[in-house]
Amino acid sequence: MKKITAILSSVVFAAAFIIAPTTFASTVGNTFVTETEHQAVHAVNTASYAEQVVELVNNERRSRGIREIRTFPLLAQAATIRANEIIQKWDHTRPDGRSCFTVISDLGIKSTARGENIGMGYGTPSAVVQGWMESDGHRDNILNGNFNYIGVGCVDHNGVLYWTQEFIGSNEDIAGAYLPSQGGGRSCDLNGDGITDAVDASMVLADYAAVSARKSARLDQNQRSRADMNGDSIVDAVDASIVLSIYAANSAR
Repeated sequence: MKKITAILSSVVFAAAFIIAPTTFASTVGNTFVTETEHQAVHAVNTASYAEQVVELVNNERRSRGIREIRTFPLLAQAATIRANEIIQKWDHTRPDGRSCFTVISDLGIKSTARGENIGMGYGTPSAVVQGWMESDGHRDNILNGNFNYIGVGCVDHNGVLYWTQEFIGSNEDIAGAYLPSQGGGRSCDLNGDGITDAVDASMVLADYAAVSARKSARLDQNQRSRADMNGDSIVDAVDASIVLSIYAANSAR
């Protein structure tokens, strides 16, 4: 099945806004597009894919002596918002006409530097990271030592994956930030026992049942932030399923 695969990169320092060209794609305005053969995507775990992208980015950074970059739930939420938006409008300008970076400030995330990479049509984390690394502007974002936090969004729309990377530089040690390689996936340790397991999934489901029944939430605000595994601002059965998949993956190691 032939699909359009595309990537677009943007980075900003202070008030500067630069759209970086790609080296291997044809140019249409400010959008860079290449057509490639890809298999259709079916029922992927997009949260797991996002985590894998962070790990692949850190592989690239470590191999060049650049410090690893951490992720945290709120920045992952920003990236997921943008991944949904580029389905509507393929650009670094949001559907409402504002800069892509307003998604970061809208969520109250403070930063000293910001960057964005977007991609479409790549069927796996390794494929999209390879595509970005083969493009000067995207690679510059990935290897930028001024960035110390990343959020990755991955959305499946009609069998096509839409990808975003939101990078920020920050002087703050952001609570809840982590390296996916340390713990085998996004942390959802809700009961404080140091592991993500079936107990945590049960706590997510109990909270979802309580809220659905219009009762008091079982989780506090910090727990709910960690429990929102797919970044959609809702704690539900989908999040519990993701927690169980992380538990299963960790148990198999």
